Amino acid sequence: MTRFLTCSNNHTIAVISAADRELLRQRNTTESFIASGGVIFTFVSPDIWEQLAVFSHGIPFHTGTTEDMAVLLAGHEVDSDFFHVPFSNSFEYDPGENGQLERMYRTTLRQAIEGFGLRRDLPLATTRV
Repeated sequence: MTRFLTCSNNHTIAVISAADRELLRQRNTTESFIASGGVIFTFVSPDIWEQLAVFSHGIPFHTGTTEDMAVLLAGHEVDSDFFHVPFSNSFEYDPGENGQLERMYRTTLRQAIEGFGLRRDLPLATTRV
């Protein structure tokens, strides 16, 4: 069982491992956190997932749906915390530096499956892995 922390903003739920949360505290920039292997997974409701797919040309920035998140977190210790929630303020659509930094947080469901230490045959709702 691994400890994960969650934080939400504007209908987006971010999930980070306790180890990566400590790494995030130690690093003071997005680039440093990501370069050090840090990962924040992001999830939205299935309805929002479908809506966002239109704006991102079929490939949402979020890791998956809240249904996927429930499967991924099952059996793990989960607490809430306060940290940056990527993709919760639409900065990813900014063509400038803010957007570039935000897009660095993009993760796939396959990365989440590996990050949560799960089998690949779990019944996940999202097909983008």
